[in-house]
Amino acid sequence: RFSTIMARTSVLVLDETDQLLDMGFRREILKIMDHLPSSNDRQTLLFSATIPDELKQVMKKAMRDDYVEVDCIQDGDDGGSSTQTHIHVKQSHAVIPDVSQYVSSVVRVVKA
Repeated sequence: RFSTIMARTSVLVLDETDQLLDMGFRREILKIMDHLPSSNDRQTLLFSATIPDELKQVMKKAMRDDYVEVDCIQDGDDGGSSTQTHIHVKQSHAVIPDVSQYVSSVVRVVKA
């Protein structure tokens, strides 16, 4: 049943892939991909803060040959100094005093 469901999966999403590899999940990622349609028969979305060599190996198996890479901070890969993503992203936090106020608090933050 697992193989049947996976064989019909049309989208693969790998989020924080560099972190998954750092935690030792390479074998599991590849094992799951073995049950999926080929990269030419599915859409793959791969998100990662960094692209180390180990991730490039996974990308070769997971992505189509004509994949598009989007660099959100455009610091390039020219060997120069790297800009950390958090410098470019506005960050904030909210303290929610009680679980019963969770939804209203989230709505308030989103509207702000």
